Amino acid sequence: MPKHEMRRKDKIITHQAQLEQIILDAPYVVLGFHTEAQPYLLPLDFAYVDGYVYFHCATQGRKLELLANNKQVSLLFVNYGGLIHPENPSQACQFSTKYKSVMAQGVCEEIETPAEKEKAMRLIIADPGIEQLPMPEAALAKTSLWKIKIQAISGKQSPKPSN
Repeated sequence: MPKHEMRRKDKIITHQAQLEQIILDAPYVVLGFHTEAQPYLLPLDFAYVDGYVYFHCATQGRKLELLANNKQVSLLFVNYGGLIHPENPSQACQFSTKYKSVMAQGVCEEIETPAEKEKAMRLIIADPGIEQLPMPEAALAKTSLWKIKIQAISGKQSPKPSN
């Protein structure tokens, strides 16, 4: 995958631990699929563990059609922090936005065995109120679970990090 230089080098996040924390703090991932005509983007629930992003979907539909043709995907994680208000602003263009974001690329791989599917689903729904409930095999059979190995990653934040 080609790597492009980020224009605002003062806002780059390079530490792996910081990049992973942004992923873990993100409320959802926007997953980008490749199509013939245009990109196809979807916000999804996810889990992130050891360099893999896990997601689930139905056993049929557009995501699966697109993945059948191209398993390369793009991912976007954003933690939005609101507007940054300057002291004594004289014009609207002086405001900025506080955020941390991670963009990544990877390859999707379907999870097929019932044991691995249950493990992945439990990662995605990790919630103390439901994580110990039984997970019927019949329900898992109606669910497609995927993992994405992140192959390239970059991060950016505003305001720029303080030294």
